[in-house]
Amino acid sequence: MSASTDLNTPRAPRQWSTITAAWVGVRRERRGASWSLNLKAVNRPEHWWRDRPSWLDAQYETESELRWLSEAESRRRLHDLASAPTDPRAGGWAMLLREGAAAPTTAVAVAELPERTDRTGQTPYHPTLWVDAARPQRWWLALDAMAPPPAWIDAGATLDALRAAYAPYAPEGLRPEASLHREHSFFVCFAEEAPLDQLAQMVASRPLMDGALMWGSARAHDPWRASVRMPAIELRHAVADDLVQHGGKQASFSWRSAFSQSLVRLREHRLRVTVCDVRYRPATSRATVAALNGLRGVDLPLDLPVDVAAGLLALPQESSATLEARLRDAPPPDLEAEEAGLPSPLVDDALAFAVLHAHDLPRARWVVREALGRSPYERQAARLIAKHLGLYADLAELVAREPDPSRLGRESWLLDLGDPS
Repeated sequence: MSASTDLNTPRAPRQWSTITAAWVGVRRERRGASWSLNLKAVNRPEHWWRDRPSWLDAQYETESELRWLSEAESRRRLHDLASAPTDPRAGGWAMLLREGAAAPTTAVAVAELPERTDRTGQTPYHPTLWVDAARPQRWWLALDAMAPPPAWIDAGATLDALRAAYAPYAPEGLRPEASLHREHSFFVCFAEEAPLDQLAQMVASRPLMDGALMWGSARAHDPWRASVRMPAIELRHAVADDLVQHGGKQASFSWRSAFSQSLVRLREHRLRVTVCDVRYRPATSRATVAALNGLRGVDLPLDLPVDVAAGLLALPQESSATLEARLRDAPPPDLEAEEAGLPSPLVDDALAFAVLHAHDLPRARWVVREALGRSPYERQAARLIAKHLGLYADLAELVAREPDPSRLGRESWLLDLGDPS
């Protein structure tokens, strides 16, 4: 095959990005994971924070499941957060903290919600309520004590506001996959740029991800219960069994987030394109996700739960809208570069866009019929995409339209239709 028709030419490395179960006044009943209000006035000593906002007293004087932090505990929380960029306890949060997202010196940790864990019970989380003394109109909910300010959720200044802010992160029992009705997908990278299993492990091991329980494409659905308690060695063997890949399907790794129980899947298409799919129920933390988007320069949906958004920041990502804009505004092809065997950025974008829309017939056909076709390399890519997406009528038309039929003889895969990916 000539250099001008070789889609397997190695690509230059991409520049990757540097990369509770309760609420105020709410008690969780472990039986059936139901919730009940438990509110009444209670006599407490005066709160230690002298400059506290007045609205905080009403919450402080009401009996609830909140545990109010002492002054020493509050100072320790702020110290730990400020030290997180170099503190091994910060884990995956250190990435955000290193990028100027350290806690403001005016932040005061006032209370914490009941401890949460992942489904194995091995990773504890301490949802913490903060107040910024410089802007004390509300408290801020951090799903983890070490979560930096960009991941804090506006929780208002009342019980109802806190309940509404926390509700998407405190489901009753394990959410059925069918109830995760919102979907978002984005392009991650090409397969030769990073092994799929390493990418999955990198994201699944981040805070707020239930990454200890992953499964491969051989499992069509989440095989794990709401609570998985077993000895570590048994758990490792069980997870290893579930990580098996289905030989006739795309390789994939799936897991849930720890709080909202959203479903995250990394998969590698046969076109050697890696994408991430997320299924979730919408949350109300739009301002928080907008802040995370701005911090990392990404375009995650604003109704995405924060536990998912924070974990996905570890991945390089390009949205369908970004890819489509580049395809529509692409400059004329560089024929000399193609003849020299240099990969085409336009073809890379077309491959990624086509995989993201493999089940969206109008968009998939737009790629092979309109977005590509201005050069021999682009026409070959269009035929390859049509073949792998099962667009056989379009493939036949592309073959018939090829102005240089001699090139078709070099594409032996055209005759091997098989099953589309």
